[in-house]
Amino acid sequence: MFNHFFLATLPLLGYAAYSDQQQKPLQDHKPDVVVPLKLDDQLHYSFDPTSTVVRAGSLEALQSEYNNALPDSTRTVTINIPIDASRSGSVVFSHAQDQSGSRDPESSVWFFSGERYSNIPLDDIGIRKGGMVGMPAVSASLTLETPYIHLPADIFAILLQATHTSSEQDFVADCGSLDIFPDLVFGLRPRDVEDDEEREEIIVTPEQYIMRTKAGKCFLLVRSAEERANGREDASLGWAAIRGRSFVLDRSRHRMGFAQ
Repeated sequence: MFNHFFLATLPLLGYAAYSDQQQKPLQDHKPDVVVPLKLDDQLHYSFDPTSTVVRAGSLEALQSEYNNALPDSTRTVTINIPIDASRSGSVVFSHAQDQSGSRDPESSVWFFSGERYSNIPLDDIGIRKGGMVGMPAVSASLTLETPYIHLPADIFAILLQATHTSSEQDFVADCGSLDIFPDLVFGLRPRDVEDDEEREEIIVTPEQYIMRTKAGKCFLLVRSAEERANGREDASLGWAAIRGRSFVLDRSRHRMGFAQ
């Protein structure tokens, strides 16, 4: 009779062992840490570093310390900056293992960069509204400590004409004309030069590069890149380029990217 009882309990023991294995990953999983981002009068986003391992509560510090200061368990950091400047943004520190494989959403744009997650390899930079006006480019730097996008002088001059503003006007634009303003287009350089697939682009819309203040004024968050001694104009993308979408620093795959 004992043998019959033992055999009868085997399925239950097996189920209990299976359930225990299924529950362990949930027990070991660390929850995401979500930290609010606040915008100050100097247009700098900051957060409280006491709830994170980043020494200074700024996007610049987060970007520069990403590989060295964060624990190995931090897989990704997601930065969310809203279109509405009066609302708080957020930084999400995620410990979950990325299981998405290569099946990224079609709206995501990924690119690979150096250890500081600051260099974006490019083919060209331009503005587009129906037609495209552009010029070759090598790269752009990611500068999250500032809102400003810096464009080569020739492209910037065309943008000023298209948005009907200037430095003499303090770069104030007509809030009611955003729908006729052009997009900024940064053509990404493919990793494989023989890749025949359609190239990817970082597209920055007028809603992103023009910011409306509480007073109801709209300001252009784009400036002209400074020319270096070698004649090169270094383009850069400030946080205006990631407004209204998520920007992900993916440590597990050594990449960064934009998600709608």
